[in-house]
Amino acid sequence: MGCRVKTSQQGAGEQADLPPSNSHYEKVAEEYGSAFFYDTSGPFVQWMLENCGSALGLDCDHKVADVGGGDGIFSCALMHKCGNDTKNLTVVDPSQSMLDKGHATSTHSRVCTSADEWCSGAEDSKELFDRILLKEVIHHVPRPRQPLFERLLSSRLAEGGKLLVVTRPQTDIDYPLFSKAKIVWVKNQPRAEDIMEDMTGAGFSDVSQTVVRYKCYVGLDQWCKMMHNRFWSTFSHFSDEDLAAGIEEVRKKFKDSNTIEFEERIVLISGSKK
Repeated sequence: MGCRVKTSQQGAGEQADLPPSNSHYEKVAEEYGSAFFYDTSGPFVQWMLENCGSALGLDCDHKVADVGGGDGIFSCALMHKCGNDTKNLTVVDPSQSMLDKGHATSTHSRVCTSADEWCSGAEDSKELFDRILLKEVIHHVPRPRQPLFERLLSSRLAEGGKLLVVTRPQTDIDYPLFSKAKIVWVKNQPRAEDIMEDMTGAGFSDVSQTVVRYKCYVGLDQWCKMMHNRFWSTFSHFSDEDLAAGIEEVRKKFKDSNTIEFEERIVLISGSKK
């Protein structure tokens, strides 16, 4: 479920419900880009680029920040698709290993820091951006999320700018997960309505959501390998033994199929600064 946006809102008593540490992404960095959902050469990612570019209203001269953007390969592809130059892109992520995986020849800026620290602006005098992207990271920000949205709005988003949160539904999902993984998903994935409420409370205007859908076909072996590699942070909550048992549960369920079919549902939540 995306790369982590580390915040400073987590108390000592919350350890059992914390999102995975940055070490999770240090471990999965090598395999991350080959997962079905993150292979930029595949049709799914091209579909995602189209939808995110449209939702952002991205122009060729916009300055863009991808917060929690990991290796930045998706946002670099997004810039190219919209005719923008990657020199106008800043990728912010707390995992240096993920940032280092980005294209060495890309001209985008890389900032290894937390979302909170980035909003403080100490490292670049609070540079403002026309568009801010939070793709598959909001589930790593515990409530109250409104303070983070307030800081993004006041410290990082230019007048007339837009924030796009790309996430997935909390309950209306079709992924071939094992039963315990579904429980973890629901526990950690925020409701779209709550995200919209937090954005509105922070002062964003024209907050709205759209759900887009894509029919996926993934080989059973490929899907099981992705789970084994913990391509989503959902799977980081399981020991090796429990994960292996969960994968076996999925294999048994689809034992008569070489290919798994399911519907991807992406929630696009946007808000503007006026």
